[in-house]
Amino acid sequence: MTFEHELDRFRPIPFYFLTTSDPVHYTEEAVFNAMQRMKDLGYGGIVLFNKPPVGFDAEEYLSDFWFKVTHRFILAARKLNMQLWFNDGFNYPPGDAAGRIEKVAPGLKQRRLKPNPEGKLEILEVPWGFPAFEEPESGSYFRQFVYEEYYKRFAPYFGDGITGFFSDADNRRVNSINVQDFEEQYYPWSLHFAVLFEKRFGYRIENRLKELFSDPQSTVQHDYWLLCGELYQQWFAGNYAWCREHNVQYTFHTSDTGPLTYGQCRRSSAFTEGDPLALLSHSDCPGTDHEIMVLDGGTHYDNRYFQPKVTLGGEPISMEHPKLNNTFWDIRAKYASSAAYLNNKERVMCERFAAANWGSMYNDLRRVAAWQIMQGINFIVPHAVHHLLCGDIKFFAPPEFTHTTLQYGLRQFNDTLARWCQAAASGKYCADYAVIEPTPKVWVGKDSTPFFQFCDQLNRRADGYVIVSENYSGDIANVIDPLKKNPDLPAPEISFSAGEIAFMRRKINGEEYLLAANIWRSETLCGTIVYRDKTYEIELEPGEIAILGGPFESYRKPIKSQIQKRFTGEYSVVWKEPNVIPFDRELNFTAPAGMLLTLLVPTGHSGVVRINGISMISAKTVKVFDDDYCSIEFETTEKNVIELENSTDFTVPALLAGEFDVKLETVDDYAQIAYLQYALTMYTPREARFDLIPRRSTLDVSRGWEKQGQIFYSGEAVISLGVAQIQAGDYLELPEFQDIAELIIDGHVSARSSLSPYRFPLPEGSHTLQLRLWNRMANRFERYAAPAGLQSPPEIRHFV
Repeated sequence: MTFEHELDRFRPIPFYFLTTSDPVHYTEEAVFNAMQRMKDLGYGGIVLFNKPPVGFDAEEYLSDFWFKVTHRFILAARKLNMQLWFNDGFNYPPGDAAGRIEKVAPGLKQRRLKPNPEGKLEILEVPWGFPAFEEPESGSYFRQFVYEEYYKRFAPYFGDGITGFFSDADNRRVNSINVQDFEEQYYPWSLHFAVLFEKRFGYRIENRLKELFSDPQSTVQHDYWLLCGELYQQWFAGNYAWCREHNVQYTFHTSDTGPLTYGQCRRSSAFTEGDPLALLSHSDCPGTDHEIMVLDGGTHYDNRYFQPKVTLGGEPISMEHPKLNNTFWDIRAKYASSAAYLNNKERVMCERFAAANWGSMYNDLRRVAAWQIMQGINFIVPHAVHHLLCGDIKFFAPPEFTHTTLQYGLRQFNDTLARWCQAAASGKYCADYAVIEPTPKVWVGKDSTPFFQFCDQLNRRADGYVIVSENYSGDIANVIDPLKKNPDLPAPEISFSAGEIAFMRRKINGEEYLLAANIWRSETLCGTIVYRDKTYEIELEPGEIAILGGPFESYRKPIKSQIQKRFTGEYSVVWKEPNVIPFDRELNFTAPAGMLLTLLVPTGHSGVVRINGISMISAKTVKVFDDDYCSIEFETTEKNVIELENSTDFTVPALLAGEFDVKLETVDDYAQIAYLQYALTMYTPREARFDLIPRRSTLDVSRGWEKQGQIFYSGEAVISLGVAQIQAGDYLELPEFQDIAELIIDGHVSARSSLSPYRFPLPEGSHTLQLRLWNRMANRFERYAAPAGLQSPPEIRHFV
């Protein structure tokens, strides 16, 4: 098998949200075409994922119709040679089988210890709506209702059409919402905990329960938290064993935070999930999760959480996480890759890109991906792709990749991630240090900061390391316990002349090769790496990985060039789609009299629609993405007002569409919250005045179109740069550009790129140049003036 053919195994496999239960959208043809498109866009398969409330409801889930639909996905995946995983929950997190377990066993509820005002301990039920993982019956019922039902219908496809099951188990116990239900630390309990504790440790816990609340260093702390973790983990262990017996794979992630103390994080997984390496061993592909647009995706678990805010039509304020580049506390992916190393597993999984918001583009996402890959991730599960992009599901931890402008750069991005994952998975990881993980010490009150500090040092060197348990007896010579001693490291054998970058060394067929990545810097780095008696001059964009040596070698050399021509001024532009103004209830605007515009109102909207005081009746129905809208055409007067009797939903707004430029003046920009997500707050001003003029036919290429009347435009624009005289060795460069660009030469597409640097080679001679550009969806969906299109003049440069 060639490396290129093998590449398909490492392609991203996204969550594929089923966002409708209408049979018309799940015909054999519709399902096959959807899967074919996924393949064409560079994915290696899907994780099929029900998404209520727009997807299958509790009654439809696991019904005959559900299995009819899933069967069609199985057949399409087999025919296209794609992987098919099933998310095993009704939604997320898993465990309830859409209420089926509660119906047959209502007593399987989560429980916890709580001191009452008299100082006595009480055992309380936790009203979180999920069966307790601590009770073995919960796992048995779950596999009976879910896994066995799949096997009953699809046994011949297990391992041949069905790849495995995925448990999206974040927030399964303590999350940022329910942790507010109690002031004290969360102490799990279960029906038979005391009996199991005595059997496990040889003494009764009932007489020492108060020590849990009063003596952090008591031995009962260690024993209690160890058993809590073991009982919680048996649910995953049972799923893993079942899958192994039935010829399919199993992967999952939890709300892993790393071994933070309770003082550092009130939802620390050290207390809610137990020994992380033991937990991760119950998987074919040990996994983790990464959310929000920051390198350390665990920042939303604790007081490092940052929520950006934007306002209608305004430039983004503080959109970048203040600790974007700080990875000191993030070793969650390293735990997963360590579990894979210790258990001889090839693949290491990470769900990622959730809640990066609609303002994120591939250059942003590349940085997140590169950090995770350099920590050992090689199985990427993007969040997410939707079967239909409709309703408020558009705002569930965006972005979405295939229905929006992101689709035009997706293939390049997926190809890039696949090549990096292949290189990061092949051969054997070169491990120089075994670092003892501190979770058992955290249980008895030890500060784990020295552990994070030592891992942070190693992350910035070419020394490979694996996190191990205290009883490790493997073949890594240097075993370090940072909580006992944080050793001085020798001078690095491999370094980079232009600053800190991340390294990973691997060996294949006896030959070592190196991955090097620009992780912590937000600017391009150019410098020299000396590696194995060879000098490499390399250039690295933020989030770019270079591969030096071995069968996957791929890196960019710095280039020297000089400007031949800078395109300044106004150039002809053609817009593919009308401009829009999204609004929810009332829109006041001025416009030239007689301008023809279209009002689009969601079909589910109730109440009268008035334009300049006149009640309107829709003439036709149209699609906006996958939402149904009523379309009303009208001519403007100089002053106009559109009134909806009832407000539309922010996520499915009314739209004023047409060939116009928008000038917007606002008062008190952050007057009120319009829509709140857990990773973004959107505001509206106290007053907003819209002035419309005919849409421009030229653009100033020195600044974005969001500053030139297209504030809310998310779509395609073609800019004609005219005829250029080109010498051999010339190329077109787009400085400061961050979107998706396609170069058209003499009417024919030459190249497309969604990743910096945007450098397009040019043929010698006289040629007509055009740029087709796609921007991000934030302008349209989140309604702020996100940078769009060219931010500085394009340049023809010549290699020197």
